[in-house]
Amino acid sequence: MDIEHFKHRHFRPSLIVSLILSILIVILASTLGRSTLNLKGAVTLDEPKEITVIALVEPKLQEDVHISDIRFLRREEASNGQKAIYAYHVQTNDGNDYFAKLKFDPSSATWTLDQFEKLYGN
Repeated sequence: MDIEHFKHRHFRPSLIVSLILSILIVILASTLGRSTLNLKGAVTLDEPKEITVIALVEPKLQEDVHISDIRFLRREEASNGQKAIYAYHVQTNDGNDYFAKLKFDPSSATWTLDQFEKLYGN
């Protein structure tokens, strides 16, 4: 680029466009970073929520399969004064049903997927 051919009327629009694009990139990066922190934080909650089930079950599913419905089934009291074990019914977009049991791991202070099985019906 020849600096002597650079005019003020071309400089201002390019400056505005670059400023807007920079702001959009920062917003996108902060949004993605925040959502990643939310997923990591979901695994360390006192009691598991739907986001915890999503964070633990989604990696076990095939790439094009996603969770369409989560239903809480039961809460089982754990022995030795540990946190309760939670059971969920997970339905995917391909029509399959799964049973997921979440257990708290005191060594890592996170919820883990203790049992994950496909359900078969009539």
